[in-house]
Amino acid sequence: MNKIVAEKVLYIKLGRGGMYETECIEHNDTIKLGYNGCNHEFCMQGKWGELKETMRDDSKDAGSLTRHVDQIKMFYEEPKTTMWITFHNHHLWFCFAEENIIYNSDGTKERKTVNGWKDVDVEGSSLEILGLNGNLTQVQRYQGTICTIQEQKYLLRRINCEQSEEQKNIESNLMEIKLNLAKLIKKLNPKDFEIFVDLVFRNAGWSRLGQMGKSIKNVDIQLTSPVTNEIAVVQVKSKCNRAKLIDVMDTFQQLGQSYNRYFIVYHSPNKNVEKYLAVESTIEMMFEENIQIVDAAKLSELAVNSGLIDWLVSVVN
Repeated sequence: MNKIVAEKVLYIKLGRGGMYETECIEHNDTIKLGYNGCNHEFCMQGKWGELKETMRDDSKDAGSLTRHVDQIKMFYEEPKTTMWITFHNHHLWFCFAEENIIYNSDGTKERKTVNGWKDVDVEGSSLEILGLNGNLTQVQRYQGTICTIQEQKYLLRRINCEQSEEQKNIESNLMEIKLNLAKLIKKLNPKDFEIFVDLVFRNAGWSRLGQMGKSIKNVDIQLTSPVTNEIAVVQVKSKCNRAKLIDVMDTFQQLGQSYNRYFIVYHSPNKNVEKYLAVESTIEMMFEENIQIVDAAKLSELAVNSGLIDWLVSVVN
């Protein structure tokens, strides 16, 4: 999908309670407006003052009446460069609409979409409501039919998979933080490294069952997940060479289905380890045996997520 450009973004509620959503989005590729009793000819001729007079009744104050007419006017007059959005089945949907107005026998009005409704960004990822900024999604509570989207810049960035300057700066700074954390992790002595690994797993939701190094070769820690009831074992090595890695993996293979997960955690492998892990058959075997390598780079991410930056800085310094 090419970059999406829009001069304006409008929210449209497709019928009272969303009654037109399925019809418009899943079947007809249209945007649809009710206001069945409004004078279509006045709308087509741009006679908005006259339309307002025909819609005046005791139930509408002057402000409310103006808002109703303004919404109808937007439906009739917005150019095809305007993006329309709505929400359906827990997703945000967007489209552009042709300028021709179709008047239906029941008094509803429709405009055909240019290329259909879309609920994915330019990279094909779903625009799920839960993954969007609340300042945007709160427009779902709008009591009218059509309104201007205030979060237009955010929405277009999100659809085009672009980052704001603040996001770019944060990502750049976070990358630098992780690189420096990896350097600190590599300075941990074996005892502090094991404490750090224990804290990482605890903060990830695992509970430590005990020290197992004396009972099972190449197994330092036994863990359990109270959420999934999984049991895992961990081998912690501050430094690691190829021979030791193969020995640990052999042990884990022998344990087979005795445990749900196996972790090998180290921070300073030698080059032979990196070459061994680069072999495709090695990765396939690890995947089949549910063996996961956790190195300094991964540990630095986990340290950020677990709030262990201060701990690392204080211990190493």
